[in-house]
Amino acid sequence: MDLTDLNALANLARIIGTIAVITGIIFGLIQIRYYQQQRRTVAAVQLVNSFQNPDFNKALRKIWSLPDDTSVPEIRTLGADWEEAAFQVGMTLETMGVLVYRRIVPLPILDEVMGDAILILWKKLRPWVEHLRMEQKRDSAYEWFQWLADRLAEKNRRTEAGAYKIYQNWRS
Repeated sequence: MDLTDLNALANLARIIGTIAVITGIIFGLIQIRYYQQQRRTVAAVQLVNSFQNPDFNKALRKIWSLPDDTSVPEIRTLGADWEEAAFQVGMTLETMGVLVYRRIVPLPILDEVMGDAILILWKKLRPWVEHLRMEQKRDSAYEWFQWLADRLAEKNRRTEAGAYKIYQNWRS
């Protein structure tokens, strides 16, 4: 074997090494994308489960029955369980806001699952949240709930018809 053959083998080894590195990088990127998609799927399932909690549903029904812009004295007059319901709804939606902000739960999925309800609940609880912020001297109270409601309000949301009409011709 002469020097030319050794150089050819060395060049071939470099090419094979480069191909192996590129293949490894591509495989790694594919795995990262797969992991991110899997994480979103798990988050979406957890999102649905969090809204199917009996305690949350009981609290949601209470808050849903309040008129928009209900004042703090009005909520407190109804009893401690009503304010507890406001805390439960607020904390659940606060958590959802953080998960959307961190891009763990995609906003479009949350919007499809509960977008209208979040906007309605914010209308009902906004005065309570603002009062709580003043009372606690803490502007960060339910900041992610408000952030989430603001993002949903900014979105060009479909409101002309329900999914049962829009997607009536959908086939799996």
